Order: sequence, then C-alpha cells, then structure tokens
Amino acid sequence: MARRVFTNSRERWRQQNVNGAFSELRKLIPTHPPDKKLSKNEILRLAMKYISFLVQLLKDQTSGQREDRDSSGCVTVSSGSSCYGDTDSEESTGTCGIQTKHSGGITEKVQEQILTVTASSYQR
Repeated sequence: MARRVFTNSRERWRQQNVNGAFSELRKLIPTHPPDKKLSKNEILRLAMKYISFLVQLLKDQTSGQREDRDSSGCVTVSSGSSCYGDTDSEESTGTCGIQTKHSGGITEKVQEQILTVTASSYQR
C-alpha cells in the first residue's frame, strides 16, 4: 500500500513537471489571442513552426536579404502562411505568419544553437 502511495505521488510530481514545462513553452509561442488555450500537441507543433520561422529569419538576415520589410523594420510574412492552421495534422508544416522585430545583434552562438535544435528535430 505504501509503495502505491509513493508511486502515485511520484507520478503526480512528474506530471506536474511536464505540465509546467508545457506551460513555459506555451508562453514563448506567439499566438492571437495570447491566452488562447492550446493542446500539448498544438504547443509542440507551433513551437516547431516558430523555430523554423526563426531559423529562416536568421538565414535571411545572414544572407543579406532585405525583402518583405515594412518601414518599421519588421519582417512581414505573407498572410498565406500561418501558425494557426490545422496544428493537429501531420501535414501541417511551414513558417509562421508572425511579425517580429528584426535585430542585427544576434550572436553566432545563438544562431548555432537554434540551427542545432532544428537540425536534430528534423533528423527524428
């Protein structure tokens, strides 16, 4: 009986940790509205899309491409690409339709980390 109580307690603690990690990841994903409830599956898929978008943004930045920018210095992605598509489908890929401030001060270390994370997720 004591073993079952301990096991249940440990599983409850583990599940709270997993849910906390999803909550933290959810805070990093831009959506509209910001407080929109997302399933764990949607959080993971949107995070993958957002990382891909950021990687593409870095590639564009390093290659010197300056297209699709408005006068405020934001990078604008066409309205046809969206983070809000069918996030539960396996076919849901592409870049997020996000506006983000373009900053030229991203270090090479951060770029390498993002590329490493993205490359490892594509190899799976």
